[in-house]
Amino acid sequence: MQQTFDPTQHPRQRFNPLTHEWVICSSHCNNQPWQGQIKTNEVSELLPCDPKCFLCPNNTLAGGQVTNYYALAYFFENDFAAVNDLEVPQESESDLLRPALHQTEPACGKCFVICYNPRHDLTMAELSPDQISPIINAWIELYTTIKRKHPNSLSCDLEESDLLCFCTRFKNKGTMLGCSNPHPHEQVWALSYILSLAIPTTVLESQENFANS
Repeated sequence: MQQTFDPTQHPRQRFNPLTHEWVICSSHCNNQPWQGQIKTNEVSELLPCDPKCFLCPNNTLAGGQVTNYYALAYFFENDFAAVNDLEVPQESESDLLRPALHQTEPACGKCFVICYNPRHDLTMAELSPDQISPIINAWIELYTTIKRKHPNSLSCDLEESDLLCFCTRFKNKGTMLGCSNPHPHEQVWALSYILSLAIPTTVLESQENFANS
């Protein structure tokens, strides 16, 4: 008797239309015996406002500035940015001496932090639609602000861009993933180059082909 396909019990391939690749999915492996490390679910009580938190309103940031009072979403330039807009000097090492497996290029950009809400203890999933709308507005305002300051930027055209050509947002959640502050927030990076891991060339081509089809 032929079995009925069950995606939770049978391995399958799933097509990714952006990368034009097939990815194997083995959901049934979740049923295998596990003797590896198990992280206990440690639930910590967070205060609505933590006087020691850098991101709560009216508190002092790690860099020494005082966080403005805010009632909804709030964004500011990151004090400890991964990249900045300062001109980075080129390496003096000649191309003949540069190792083929260790190539570097200067990286410029602007890094921002968006606090979702003044409440220290509420994630985005716990916010109401009226509290989430200002977060979306902050995305729009931040993007248009960057675009206004760099009018030729964010066009994904490296030849026309004066500095910035790529803008992305992301968040880390939890100490295990490297989140440095429990206050619900995310980061926005505007960079002088396109992150190939974030948007591979194949993805850009697939999006363009789909739009033109």
